Order: sequence, then C-alpha cells, then structure tokens
Amino acid sequence: MENTKYRNILAKFRLSSHILNIEVGRRNNISINERKCTLCNLNDIENEFHFLLKCPLYTAFRRQYIHKYFYTNTNMFKYITLMQSENISILKNIALFCDKSFKLRDAQL
Repeated sequence: MENTKYRNILAKFRLSSHILNIEVGRRNNISINERKCTLCNLNDIENEFHFLLKCPLYTAFRRQYIHKYFYTNTNMFKYITLMQSENISILKNIALFCDKSFKLRDAQL
C-alpha cells in the first residue's frame, strides 16, 4: 500500500492497537462479557469482527468500502478471508473504512 497513513491504520487494526472495547476492556481488566458495543443494540462484544462487519453505526461506510459478500450473512470465515487479503485495493478500502468509522465512533462517544 503506497500511503503510509493507510498502512499504519491497517496495521494498528490487525494488531489490536485500537480503542474498541475488546482491547480497552482487556487493558482495564474488564470481563470480556462486559466489553459490549455501546453504539448499537446488537448486544455484541465490540471486537474487530463486530466493528468491521456488523455494527449498524458503520453501515454507510461498510457499503462504500467493503464488498457486500463480506457483510451479508457474516461469519468468521468471511472476516478472516477479508483480513488475509493481499489485494492492495481491498486493503486500502479496509483502511479507509477503519479511518472513517473510528472518527465517527469518536464523535458518538
């Protein structure tokens, strides 16, 4: 990926160096069952899978940057396949999704 900004965003997401409740809770010794997404009513743990493919807050960005196959009938296989992609265009789109969605998330909290 040519753009350092997007490489860094994607690397942080893949390495769990982010502010989703799954990691913030881990650092603060919060039970995994209490690390839920506070931005939707799905009652899911706010982890990378939920953030990237499920949370309704990011639907518009998901439709813009992620292929419909991955966020329709979501499952871990699709998530892993997406995250293992070596396609530069797909990787850049994941990074763009993360960048815009994290900004939206910050504005909501």
